[in-house]
Amino acid sequence: MALAQTRDGFLWLGASTGLFRFDGVRFERMPGFQPERAADEAVTSLMLARNGDLWIGFETGAISVLHNGRLSDRTGPRNTQRILKFVEDRDGAVWVMTGAFDHPLRRWTPLGWTTIDERWGLQGEHSGDMALAGDGSLYVLQGRALYRLPRAGHQFAPAGPQGSQWGDPGLTADPQGNVWLSDAAWGTAPINPSPSAMPKPVKSPEKVPTQRIIFSRYGAIWGIVNGAGAFQIDVTISQRQLTKQVFTAAEGLTSDKTAAIVEDREGSIWIGTTTGLDQFRKADLVLNSVIPAHSPFGYVLLSSTDGTVYAVDSDSAFRIRPGSSPQLMLSHINNPEALCEDGAGSIWLISGDAMYRTVADRFVVVKGPLQKLHYFDCVRSADGHLYLSVFGGGLMIRNTGRWTMVPTPGSEGAVIVPMIADPSGGVLGYRRAIGLFQIEPLKSRLLWRYNQMPDGHISVLYSHGGDTLIGSRSGIARLHNSTVVRLSRTYPWLAGISGIAAGTKGDLWIVSRAGLVRLATSELDRAF
Repeated sequence: MALAQTRDGFLWLGASTGLFRFDGVRFERMPGFQPERAADEAVTSLMLARNGDLWIGFETGAISVLHNGRLSDRTGPRNTQRILKFVEDRDGAVWVMTGAFDHPLRRWTPLGWTTIDERWGLQGEHSGDMALAGDGSLYVLQGRALYRLPRAGHQFAPAGPQGSQWGDPGLTADPQGNVWLSDAAWGTAPINPSPSAMPKPVKSPEKVPTQRIIFSRYGAIWGIVNGAGAFQIDVTISQRQLTKQVFTAAEGLTSDKTAAIVEDREGSIWIGTTTGLDQFRKADLVLNSVIPAHSPFGYVLLSSTDGTVYAVDSDSAFRIRPGSSPQLMLSHINNPEALCEDGAGSIWLISGDAMYRTVADRFVVVKGPLQKLHYFDCVRSADGHLYLSVFGGGLMIRNTGRWTMVPTPGSEGAVIVPMIADPSGGVLGYRRAIGLFQIEPLKSRLLWRYNQMPDGHISVLYSHGGDTLIGSRSGIARLHNSTVVRLSRTYPWLAGISGIAAGTKGDLWIVSRAGLVRLATSELDRAF
């Protein structure tokens, strides 16, 4: 298996069943580009060259190059062994590691192919890996020895540690150009650092052969290990120490049998296994240890006007002041449904059988407008009124301390949820099998019929720059001047939206079926 990303953003996957292109959501099998290349021919190595060409190595030893959408054959003479790895040097030559036991290393230049044999100082043994150093020299693992070829040189010389007990070590170069070696017996460490900066090697997981290691742009080593998953090593040379984190199927990896690894242009790490493709993304997220990590009924969140965040799980309510840890305010809540803030700054908590309101920094029970009814949602309108969605499809408004029923369209039984304040006054609410309404105390207006919606459903309403974003199972739309505008195309990673929130850097965070998506608001606005 092999992985590479081209300049157009596509991730290319070489597998035993052929070559595939991945757009982040869908895999597309690529056809046999040439008559002699079958669509299901096993691909064993991929490399993106500096000029944008994609080099493709096959199990049969064949080599193809994809340039501007056209494929050309670049197979070397008399090579029938699988292609293991490509490396492009500073002068544009491409070095090819093959699976041959006799002179496995080849070099391609525009002048043709060269077999690297004893005249170059190599003994012709089976090769393991190779890496290009910052000074342009090429390091090659061959047999039980490590060799170095200076830039533009023609003679390899022994370099660094020599390992009689090496299994199948891997090589990579860090952002500073230092070459690192990772092996089960020797560990993982730079092979040519200054003595004052030499860290103690970190042992590989489970003491099994390392297949590939890479350095991420964030300064961490990532490695895949045959039969033992993957690992990440945080490098802190100044402290002369390395710390390791292991990822296996127990941590969510699709399989312990890893086969390929690559870093994409966004800094994500992709790992190919025998059963799937895993993505690791750097995120500035911290798991909170106070609020329970598992909530059977999910969570309810509210950001109040003073910057305090209120969080409710299936049982308890917490208050999180800016720069502080969560504080427990209330427990033993029966199925909490909603949080909202009234015009006086009090926080209302709505549960299945009770209503609570903050008084002097604590929640107290308040009498609901209707007894023995289930409440679903609450929201404060732009004119300061509090609206409450109740069982049976009713909607109530609180004014001068009293609750009154608001006439709403549609039949009984269809609950109005979700709801959000309408910038022009009143609220916007969705009623199942009816549609999206603009509701005021004495009138209502249908804005978007349910049979005009892609899936007839709305799950999220979110205020965004004077407009309202509408999230659903099929994606996202925008309500602008009482008119609904849909995106011009479908984005699979926006399907199944269940939450939207604004960040502090001009971005939106969206919870969708694909996971947590961060999207620049300027990009979203241009998409409509």
